[in-house]
Amino acid sequence: EWLPVLREPDAAEMPSGIQTRDVSLISRRVVLQESFPYERLLSFLRDIAPAAYRIKGFVRLYEQAYLVNVVTDDVQVTPWNGEVTAPNRLVVLSGQNLPLTAALKQAVQTYAPYIVAVE
Repeated sequence: EWLPVLREPDAAEMPSGIQTRDVSLISRRVVLQESFPYERLLSFLRDIAPAAYRIKGFVRLYEQAYLVNVVTDDVQVTPWNGEVTAPNRLVVLSGQNLPLTAALKQAVQTYAPYIVAVE
């Protein structure tokens, strides 16, 4: 019932000029050890959050799974009781003008025993 309200915009409604995609989005995947202590995970996320738009994924720390959801400085790590098929892989989205590479490099040094890879 909502489909009929969709319509092609009139030419007058279209923005003028050349439209280009934002290609400055940077995506990295961080693979973590299951032995990452919960409090250290929170510190890690808070350390890299200023350099990212968003961080999301599932982690399994020992026997408990968590949903990681970070937007700017809002760090949420919520217990998850559902199925997790690819745990301990966080996707980090950033932009061209944010210092993600430096933040991840520092994080790898600080949290070395718990970070498997940054891809």
